[in-house]
Amino acid sequence: KVSYHGVKILGTMQSRDDAFVKEWLRTKLEKHERLFRRLEMLPPNQALVILRKCTVPRMAYLARTHKPSVMKAVCAEFDKSVTRITEMIVDAPSPFSREADILLHLPPCDGGMGITRTEWVQEPAYTSSRDMALGFREQDQRTRVKVMNGRLSAEVDLLGQVSRAHRHACSIKHALLWGDAPSEYFPPAEFSAYVRWRTMITDPTLASLNTCPGCHTTMPATEFHVHRPGCACLRTHNATTTHNSVNRAVQSLCARSGTDYTHEPRYKDYKPPQSRIGDHHHNEGPDLTVHFGKPLTVDFKGINVSCASYSARSIKSVEREKETASRQLYESHCTAAGQDFAVPCFYLTGGYNVAFEHLVKQLCDQRPETLSARTELAKLSVRVARAVGRICLHHGGWKTAGSWRKE
Repeated sequence: KVSYHGVKILGTMQSRDDAFVKEWLRTKLEKHERLFRRLEMLPPNQALVILRKCTVPRMAYLARTHKPSVMKAVCAEFDKSVTRITEMIVDAPSPFSREADILLHLPPCDGGMGITRTEWVQEPAYTSSRDMALGFREQDQRTRVKVMNGRLSAEVDLLGQVSRAHRHACSIKHALLWGDAPSEYFPPAEFSAYVRWRTMITDPTLASLNTCPGCHTTMPATEFHVHRPGCACLRTHNATTTHNSVNRAVQSLCARSGTDYTHEPRYKDYKPPQSRIGDHHHNEGPDLTVHFGKPLTVDFKGINVSCASYSARSIKSVEREKETASRQLYESHCTAAGQDFAVPCFYLTGGYNVAFEHLVKQLCDQRPETLSARTELAKLSVRVARAVGRICLHHGGWKTAGSWRKE
């Protein structure tokens, strides 16, 4: 005798009766509604982590293990709820642009936020899982989804050089550490502003051409959107304040690791060049000397590799240019003083170069029982993200949290 009811196996419903499976999936979807209501009550930085790592993967697993014909409606409803939470996280109303939708969906390794759109992945994920179960292993589930994400990435890249550069900059190693640190203090308005900047959710008041109030350069809306956090000529909050925030945070880490340091060291034979920042001039020089067994002097560099000036170049070439310029200015003086010299770089989209990671690891190794390099890198990542969020809020767009919501 054949039973047309199903059996639950490893969290999935196996049955020949599609109507029965659809009803079971509908029940599962209804149970998620309580989770979504609670996510709406959380600060956006905490809601993002739970949404990315706990909520979406549960539905993605069901999509991988049930036929697309029975999952289609469920995935559509689920994605609507995810969009509702995403609106809260970014503090902006949907529908978002096609570019923003893709950047929200793509995994961090492809420059996205990792909020997977289950409607998009259900068919390749299920097909791959089925083929593997049947012994066809030519292309596994991750590869099929990766191919689909590759097509979406290419779609973003075709929108323009700046969009391509921004997506690549968001794919750097550790570029999403700030989003995986829910215990760190991150004001909701700044967090939402930073996520909007990363996902190209542009200010609705931007014109087709905009003039930067700092450097007075006129540029299209997309270029202006990614330009502002890297402009050192803006008043109050700008690229320099981001740089100083990172410098202070590393000094705090030095203190917690029990390592002595010198703020902005200068040398007898060194004649500091002057550079103009906004309305005033200041003397340039290295940022910090950390007194390890052999002192290490560093010159921090914050790089906005998304901006139009760098968009046609590789990230490594921009990094090398910054490092070469710093070494030409300071390295000989540091060597004469018996010090090593390094140029730690951090990126406004998140992530660090090898020198930055090595510096943090060296400091944490002074107190390995209390300090973790990954934790400290995450804290520094939050510092950068908060600073960029403040710039975006201060210099136009989405200033009032929730102002788009209907009363």
